[in-house]
Amino acid sequence: MVGTTQAPDWDAFLRTQAEIVNCSECRRRSSSDPNSPQPSYVGKNYQQGGLVIVLQNPGSPPKDWQNEERERRLSQVLASFRTEPSTERYRMIVSEIRGQMTGQPPTQPAWRSWLHPVQKCVAGVSTLDELGWLNVVKHRTHGSSETNRATLRIEEEHGLMAHLRHELDVLAPGVILAVGAAAGRALERLSGSWRLVSIGQRASASDVFKASALIRTALST
Repeated sequence: MVGTTQAPDWDAFLRTQAEIVNCSECRRRSSSDPNSPQPSYVGKNYQQGGLVIVLQNPGSPPKDWQNEERERRLSQVLASFRTEPSTERYRMIVSEIRGQMTGQPPTQPAWRSWLHPVQKCVAGVSTLDELGWLNVVKHRTHGSSETNRATLRIEEEHGLMAHLRHELDVLAPGVILAVGAAAGRALERLSGSWRLVSIGQRASASDVFKASALIRTALST
């Protein structure tokens, strides 16, 4: 496997997550979204030298997000972690995010970015317990519909410099899969020992196959 294969410093990682969920700048730019900013997802068996996925920002809120059950559950675990950023409470967030990501009952549907291209790129390469899922911008960007507006460069700059680079320092991934233009732009500005693989959000089957092969090769050497 690329790089080291030891567990990251979880105490240091928890500090980065506490800084994210309590970040005044992220909260200011989140349009008073009670479920922003959001911490990153890192599986319990993640090892330095492993695989990290980086995307633009947390997924779109549901149309009626103020009254949505999964939003209420997410709000509860986020509030608990903000109050006491412990390993146990972080794992509660990870469990909730995992359910929402994959569409496990009672959460429906699965995240579009998980279904394509991420799941297809990591199938047979890394399990959800072994990988990290990070965002450049840590808050959702509510648009005029139920979709996110595009992130602003100033938001990307803040997410990169205030949060993402510190997370990557602790996680020390061997491979990063950058999904979408914002993630690619951010990671091109950072230096690290990882192998960077970039893919578009609407990647073709051929692009997915190539990305999966690159990840597999990098993680096995």
